[in-house]
Amino acid sequence: APPRVGPVVSSEIAYAPRDGIEYVEIYNASDADIALFAGDDPTRPWALRGAVNYDFPAGVTLPANGYVVIVGTDPQVVRQVREIPEGVQVLGPFNGILDDDGDDVQLVSYHPETHVEYLVDRVAYSNQAPWSLKSILGDETLNRVSATVYGNDPANWEFGIAGGTPG
Repeated sequence: APPRVGPVVSSEIAYAPRDGIEYVEIYNASDADIALFAGDDPTRPWALRGAVNYDFPAGVTLPANGYVVIVGTDPQVVRQVREIPEGVQVLGPFNGILDDDGDDVQLVSYHPETHVEYLVDRVAYSNQAPWSLKSILGDETLNRVSATVYGNDPANWEFGIAGGTPG
């Protein structure tokens, strides 16, 4: 069977920013708000794993067709510098860094009954074919082409504009 996709997916990854503001943007491709914690238990948050580690704060909800941006530095500074709209949550900082030559970004959740961590979305980008990252130019982001297509497929990612478009 093909992998299950969404509705919450990673949608943009700033892995080689000139200004040092790394981030992972998460998108809710559904028409319903989604709690980023297990079932009714806000103490079991979703998380980013792999290259960076970040546990979402208790009670965070991702609005329908909305975004949340997880950053590697002070969220308020990033909101101002990148002019992120007020309606978009900016969270962080995450632990770790995104390697310019490739890394593994995983979005994980907990099963609401067993509380076992499971993989929701994954992007293992690389500077090797078929990814062919342009990180030597600097200020690169990867943008997901479709929220309904498998996230770890290089064909589902394209290069973003310099500096990215968080939120």
